[in-house]
Amino acid sequence: MNKTAHHIKANNIVDKYSKLKFNEDYTGAFVFGSFANRTFTDYSDLDIVLIVKDSSKKESYKTINIDGVDVDICTETLEDLKFREQGIIQKAERKPWLVDSIILFDKTGKLIELKQNYTSVCSPKKLSIEDIKILRSNILKINQKVRTTGKQDKDSCCFTMTTSIREVVNTYYKANSRFTVQAKKIFLDLDLWDAEYSQQLKQFLNEGFFEKKIKVWDKIIEFTLAKLSI
Repeated sequence: MNKTAHHIKANNIVDKYSKLKFNEDYTGAFVFGSFANRTFTDYSDLDIVLIVKDSSKKESYKTINIDGVDVDICTETLEDLKFREQGIIQKAERKPWLVDSIILFDKTGKLIELKQNYTSVCSPKKLSIEDIKILRSNILKINQKVRTTGKQDKDSCCFTMTTSIREVVNTYYKANSRFTVQAKKIFLDLDLWDAEYSQQLKQFLNEGFFEKKIKVWDKIIEFTLAKLSI
């Protein structure tokens, strides 16, 4: 497949950051996100982590634009990376950045070691009966809120559904023992493993008539609760 101008620019930017291996301040770097997992498009940005050995060289997470490509950069120490990734693994809701990353350089070998370790232990949380009860109760509360606002006015009900749908979808992911994904990747991911749920969600988001929208909402809630049966 031919690469677009945006993709070529992104490749050039990645090459540029790879050359930081010649800078003694940096011990490693990796790219994660769409560029690393081969879902990069003309609308994608780059996600890059730079590892510094001196904590005084750390920088706050920032976004810069290079030649029309947005680049999200995190500059941190290896210990900072470990702390954050371990927290992600403990929550078991999404994959650590390193797992699906492309390591640009690794002077100490620690990034490769961490990636191997995290990949071996990284898995979605297995729900206990108590977890299922809590998730089910939360979905029922959300649905009750929708029903209550629906009796008051349609606009408030639509707003409640729209602001709650992300939590409902995340719960569906957890109930299916899957890692949650970013909103912009929901349909790309859902289409691969649950096309029916994906179609219902698309219909819900695109439906403009209240009566039809609430019916699709009901189906989504039904699908979700079915996965939370005890």
